[in-house]
Amino acid sequence: MTRCALSFLVFALLAGAMPAAASDLTLAEAESFLLRNNRELQAARRAVESAEAQQMIAGARPNATFAINSGLIGSGGKPDTVFRIDQPFERGNKRDLRLMPPPGCSAPRATIRSTCCASSSHSCAAPISI
Repeated sequence: MTRCALSFLVFALLAGAMPAAASDLTLAEAESFLLRNNRELQAARRAVESAEAQQMIAGARPNATFAINSGLIGSGGKPDTVFRIDQPFERGNKRDLRLMPPPGCSAPRATIRSTCCASSSHSCAAPISI
């Protein structure tokens, strides 16, 4: 009985200590809070960042490779060592083709805008800054 009464007392004290800030929240503050803390928007922002990073990686030129090959090591003869540098040259507009979005792919920022509009009750006339 005392444990139940003690937990009720703690709950009552904590509930009374919390200010009722929800009534003081304006529409602009609520929208700002929604845009800042919505998990779907955060995931969409990370997806856009990932897509932009993948596009930057796809646009990079291939790296040169350096190789060392040795033969006749430890056989008493003079070792045969070959140094080699390979640099791939892309032909056929491959780099530009890698940078093109797939057919039917919409812009990732439009996905974030539609996610915001779906999660709020008003129309999204103003652009959303990500």
